[in-house]
Amino acid sequence: YGDHRDLHSFPTRRSSDLGIALVFLIRPALAESPNSLSVGGRYHTENTVFTDLPYGNADLSYGLAYTFAEEHVGLKLGADFAPDVSGTRDAPHTNKTDYVITPQADIIIKDGIFRGGVGILTSYIRDDKGEGDWLSLYWQMMLGLCIPLGKNFSVEGNMYYVLESWDKIVNFRPKEIEYGLWLNYNF
Repeated sequence: YGDHRDLHSFPTRRSSDLGIALVFLIRPALAESPNSLSVGGRYHTENTVFTDLPYGNADLSYGLAYTFAEEHVGLKLGADFAPDVSGTRDAPHTNKTDYVITPQADIIIKDGIFRGGVGILTSYIRDDKGEGDWLSLYWQMMLGLCIPLGKNFSVEGNMYYVLESWDKIVNFRPKEIEYGLWLNYNF
């Protein structure tokens, strides 16, 4: 009888390991939802190819975004605000930059915790003289990870590479990669 009872005693080491494994496998699925609101920040670098962008190294912008996703594809609509910009622009825009607002639309491809995609952006750049102008549309590529924090929250870290146009991809410079961190509320 002793051996037979040992086979049916719970919890066993194997069942508790299985339970822990299931928690880690199910947890990412719990954080996935079709909608999310996000708040985040972005670390900018000086772009030597796309010189209309006024960012210097270590400039920060703060963003808000809404994402709607289905299965593995999502649309993220958002805007960044950079209040203190240290870089300069090419002539005729040589005044000091006061702030930059960047609306954007990104197509996101999701696979588990991995993220990738492309986005289209424009920026409104206002200088210290009170004059402002909009840049022509430009592009970004992104790669990142999204780590769930329970059922309704997740943290997303991304790398971005900004392009004035797709033919400029041949001028890729790793030092011009930008970084972003987002806190997402999923609902």
